[in-house]
Amino acid sequence: AHCRKGFGKDHTKFSPAATASYRLLPDIVIKEPVTGKAALELKALCPMQVFDIEDLSSPGKPIGVPTAVVRRPRDCTMCRECIRDTDKHSFGKSIELRRKADHFIFSVESSGCIAPERIVREAIGVLGEKAKKFQMLVTEYENKI
Repeated sequence: AHCRKGFGKDHTKFSPAATASYRLLPDIVIKEPVTGKAALELKALCPMQVFDIEDLSSPGKPIGVPTAVVRRPRDCTMCRECIRDTDKHSFGKSIELRRKADHFIFSVESSGCIAPERIVREAIGVLGEKAKKFQMLVTEYENKI
């Protein structure tokens, strides 16, 4: 048997990360309040259970009205079930699905030999070294001009 240390850039078999992905954080905006029976339908409609019901009271109405609220936006997969028009409901005018352009959710799975936290820390270190090299090249180029 032979043992050889290698790098992921040489061959994927040397990479300890099984899967690495990212996505933008969903931003779910309720433009018009969804209340009563419609709120219950919206909650049941979402396969990822992103919405929840709160009994919100308003001035002059001491008893709360069931109102849909966004409880778990990170769980949203942007499946669009909540805004799809069907015979029973149409929430497309009440709900807007967006993504926050400056908020990323990273997911790193390990093959088991190195913890995902360590993989990310080392990857950030490698990225930092590459940024330093790039900065040096830019400085050298500027000095030549």
